[in-house]
Amino acid sequence: MISYILKAVFWCFLALVQFLLGFLLLAPVLVIIGKDYYPRWLSWFQPTDTPAVGDQAYLDKEMVYTKTWPTWASRYWRAVCWGARNPAYGWLAAAGFTASKFHNYVAVGNENVDIGGSSYILGKVFRTVTNGDGKTYFDWLLAGQYGSSSYGYMIRFGWALNATSLVEGSRCNLCVGVRPKILLVGSGA
Repeated sequence: MISYILKAVFWCFLALVQFLLGFLLLAPVLVIIGKDYYPRWLSWFQPTDTPAVGDQAYLDKEMVYTKTWPTWASRYWRAVCWGARNPAYGWLAAAGFTASKFHNYVAVGNENVDIGGSSYILGKVFRTVTNGDGKTYFDWLLAGQYGSSSYGYMIRFGWALNATSLVEGSRCNLCVGVRPKILLVGSGA
């Protein structure tokens, strides 16, 4: 159990390292090379399914205020914030697990909490599951709104668990993310 906790702390430490490196090294590299993808030697920080500065939906929903900035400043800030949202992507994938004969799935809070897509549901949820290897994994997610404004935030820590995607054989990556300013679109619940 102690080694399990130490491993989780280690992976979270690596996520923090990426967040700090985002300001000092990673985002400036993207500005200097003028591209939206990291060079191969920085691929551990690169999400596999999106550019390192986020995709168009991210720009439209979370970084809309950077559209009027100079290109270099927008690319820098988008890379820093995308890194905060998806820190240490490759490292966190390596810390994931493959779901196998899991049992004891428990969700405390609103299972449907989400802030993406065409609507949003604010709240918090804490999920746990015991995998076939006997290890217990958790997922904590908090989504809130700034007063009565049209912006919200989301914080997530743990493994990507939910009842619909936790299928035997699926990969559950470690998630450590902070999304500090999200435009809330659609209707909220």
